[in-house]
Amino acid sequence: MRDLIRKRFGFSLTLQAVGEYLARWKMTQQKPARQGKEKDDEEAPEFVEETLSDAVEQAEDEDGQLHFADQIGAGYAPIGQTTTWEVPKTRIKQNLISSVTPEVDMLSWLFLGTMNAVALLEFLDRLLNWADRKVSLFLDHHPASEAKQVEDHARDHADQIELVWLPGIQPRRVFDQRPQTELGVRAGPGS
Repeated sequence: MRDLIRKRFGFSLTLQAVGEYLARWKMTQQKPARQGKEKDDEEAPEFVEETLSDAVEQAEDEDGQLHFADQIGAGYAPIGQTTTWEVPKTRIKQNLISSVTPEVDMLSWLFLGTMNAVALLEFLDRLLNWADRKVSLFLDHHPASEAKQVEDHARDHADQIELVWLPGIQPRRVFDQRPQTELGVRAGPGS
């Protein structure tokens, strides 16, 4: 919030001032309500038995590393009104994307704006600069993940990254959901 005010209006406020204004306007950070999607219950076991085991084997053969990535959006809305994806113009949107490895190495990026292909490409560049070996990156079917620019980027950096698609239903919640939930809820103004 503080960065957005500085960029839009050309002056800075302290974190305390931003928090006081938001409280005065009765605005709190809200996590968007989730809506269920149609899911194929047979997709998860197939993923674990085939896709995941193949990716683990390939990562071992190439001295690579598995990364599980996900994003969560958060924004501000009046107290008591849960943010939904259909929101008034006054909503200020934050997103968090993170990647976590089975070794519990984690890279997160909190940014203002919408999760789209451009934002995902910036995160991929950060991830590739951070990783010290080839990355097998597990992604969900978010529109940003499936964008042509992301596919082209992965192809151009095939020696550094391979994209692997998660199933519609994620088995035993072993993937990167909790970091976004925890950090997304706790992230405050100016984070």
